[in-house]
Amino acid sequence: MAAHAQVESSISDSHQMARFLAARAPHSGDWLFAFPISPCGLRLSDEAVRVAVALRLGCSVCVAHSCFKCGTLADAHCPGAARSSMQTDLQQDS
Repeated sequence: MAAHAQVESSISDSHQMARFLAARAPHSGDWLFAFPISPCGLRLSDEAVRVAVALRLGCSVCVAHSCFKCGTLADAHCPGAARSSMQTDLQQDS
């Protein structure tokens, strides 16, 4: 318990504090124990796992770049790439 207090006292950013508190919540990591059963829709792609783990750890998912679809600048949160990835996933499911 002392380690949690030490980490919590060293956090100065509100985003980091929210991430820390969310990670400490009961059952917050239960999704890691889900069996990857494809017929039931319980299988994440490698890319989905990469993004989920990066977000959970507070890492940048990607660096700023030009969107390959529309040419606008996408920031570290990659909104264009996320939309494109979701659209691709939806098209594959159809």
